[in-house]
Amino acid sequence: GYLKMEKKKPIEISNLKKITIIISVMAVIAIITSFSKILGFMADYLWFKEVGYTSTFLKQVFAKLYIGVPFFIAFTGFIYFYFYRIKTNYYKHMNILTTKQDEKPVNRIIGIIAAILGVFFSFSISSSFWMQILRFLNATRFGETDPIFSKDISFYVFTLPIVREVFNFMLGFVVFLMIITFVLYIVLISIRQPADTGD
Repeated sequence: GYLKMEKKKPIEISNLKKITIIISVMAVIAIITSFSKILGFMADYLWFKEVGYTSTFLKQVFAKLYIGVPFFIAFTGFIYFYFYRIKTNYYKHMNILTTKQDEKPVNRIIGIIAAILGVFFSFSISSSFWMQILRFLNATRFGETDPIFSKDISFYVFTLPIVREVFNFMLGFVVFLMIITFVLYIVLISIRQPADTGD
């Protein structure tokens, strides 16, 4: 027998609709889960404004943006190219050939999902670890060392906390990649069927 190579197999409209619905549901869930954060943000702003410390509140907001924007770009870019690489390897392994025109909807969906996940991860980091990150970036030496490891005391105050947080976050991110890879393969199989075999 021989393997028939698929020259062009446009995505079915029904599958695109399903994916669009899934993305819409994800967006709605993200908005709902962020609603309490938005209310908290407004409450904090009104409180700081009432006591006359609006400038202090804005400094905190800009500090989070200063941290969050680079993370958003990094996560969005990494997730997009990670998904794109999985898709490319899947096509190559299954001998699926498509045109750039056929792939535009898929790449657009991948970009939207990557952006949504980038917002989620960057927001989580900037809102949870912004103070630890700023302490690390502005760390100063204490001039005193501990007797066991001979490290400056500033290491335990500024560096060690963020190292622990990064380790825990990366552990969770790896688990996320494992789960999302499995989901992505299911989606790819549903929209791009492997080539049929014949005698």
